[in-house]
Amino acid sequence: MKRFITNLIDAFKAVASPLFDVFTSRQSSSRRKDVTLQVESLEDRAMPAAPVFTAVAASPTQVNLVWNPVAGARSIIVDQWISGAWKQIATLGATKTSVSVTGLSPSTTYYFDVGAYTANGLEWAPYKSVTTFASAPPAAPSLTASAISSTQVSLGWNRVSGATNYLVNQWVSGAWKQIGNFGSGTSSCMVSSLSASTTYYFTVGASNASGTAWAAYKSATTFANTIRVDHPIAEGTYTNVNGSLFGSGGPSYLDVRQGGVGDCWLMAAFAEVAACAPTYITNMFSYAGTTVDNGITVSLYNVRFYDNSGVVRSVLVDTKLPNGGGKYAHPVNGTLWVALAEKAYAQATGLRYVTSAQTGTSAYSALNGGQATWALRAITGKSASFFSIDPNNIAAAWNAGKFIVLTSSTRPASQYIVGDSASTHAYAVVGYNASAGNPFKVYNPWGTDANGWAPGTYHNHAVYGLFNANAAFISQNFIYQAVTTAPGRDTRATIEYRFEYSESVFAHKHRDDWYMM
Repeated sequence: MKRFITNLIDAFKAVASPLFDVFTSRQSSSRRKDVTLQVESLEDRAMPAAPVFTAVAASPTQVNLVWNPVAGARSIIVDQWISGAWKQIATLGATKTSVSVTGLSPSTTYYFDVGAYTANGLEWAPYKSVTTFASAPPAAPSLTASAISSTQVSLGWNRVSGATNYLVNQWVSGAWKQIGNFGSGTSSCMVSSLSASTTYYFTVGASNASGTAWAAYKSATTFANTIRVDHPIAEGTYTNVNGSLFGSGGPSYLDVRQGGVGDCWLMAAFAEVAACAPTYITNMFSYAGTTVDNGITVSLYNVRFYDNSGVVRSVLVDTKLPNGGGKYAHPVNGTLWVALAEKAYAQATGLRYVTSAQTGTSAYSALNGGQATWALRAITGKSASFFSIDPNNIAAAWNAGKFIVLTSSTRPASQYIVGDSASTHAYAVVGYNASAGNPFKVYNPWGTDANGWAPGTYHNHAVYGLFNANAAFISQNFIYQAVTTAPGRDTRATIEYRFEYSESVFAHKHRDDWYMM
């Protein structure tokens, strides 16, 4: 009987051998079987069960194969369909139940098969197809977490290339819980309704269709119910100021009124962003409640800046201002945002979050003299560069939606422009109309009256506050332009002043010249 079976199999092999290849081929509907093994009995010809496996893409370059253990298997064979034929890519021990196939191409469909091999034969599972991811997951962002009140923590992170959204998780009851899902343009959020004097843990993940990369988690401890707010060193006495954060129409460049420190570079940047993209200004502030300071209830605001790496940094300020707002940036018509932002910048430079001429010093005097590029980056998160004055490039930058701040010449042709050999002055470009005779609209951060003159005097005469100018005037009176490297404008100023200037002197009420550049 044994010889009969052996002869029968030998005869079958002679006929069927073109259809079988023990290690490298498939039949169209069933898996190959090894017919070269010695046969002792019909029972010895029992084949192993076919594995049941899955093929799942793990990345743009990796596929994971997982199968069930097969009883009686001596080894596991893994094949891949390559160039029109099955190619063996792995031989694994019988106890193995998975393998990772790497070095693949993104957005590509691959075919795999898994077989169980014993002394009696090789049984193949139905093959599987799988498509690798289209792109790599984004890099992990960097996270900062700062308590800003007894109930709130401010989270900030850098935007990551390739991320379509950001997931925010909080550690709750021994597990990570998702508390936010934000779009690709978001780089901060506020977590509220927390408990006082409590430590919380957070992480943020940059996500796209290929996966999520998580930042190292950060902790923040909320304040006690009594909040102490630090104030930058200032001249004068801090007193509380009542008013609204913004006017009825939201932030405006006309809210900017520089005071007794030479931070025109910062004030002009505030005016520029308020004129061209006021949402940047509104998004800088978040209300943080109130606290009692020496028996007086003051309001609290968290003010957001971007550091030089694009990471969001938050500073807590209250509504106390030096001399009630009479010393530095003046609240115009009870609008507080400029004065609070200036105060916050002085604190932020003391914390080394932002750049000033005296980075590391928390004082208004640290803002005396600086570069508009520092301020534009801190306010918008967009880097900026200085260029020699060129009206054509200013027009192109405006049309491209970029922010522009001008620096006056040390020898301006017009006596109504602030600047001399001792110092220069920063102005904001708040409008451009190519069809107008004087297409550039320029704002002096000292402010303006209804006729376009700045309050106060310079060298005992009036100077322009808000004015229209042509290219020749710009070239004759300004030396540099600070321009952001990326667009950010989301609207245009809606207030139009329809006046132009001659070089005649207008009578103007004299005021002591205490403004600094």
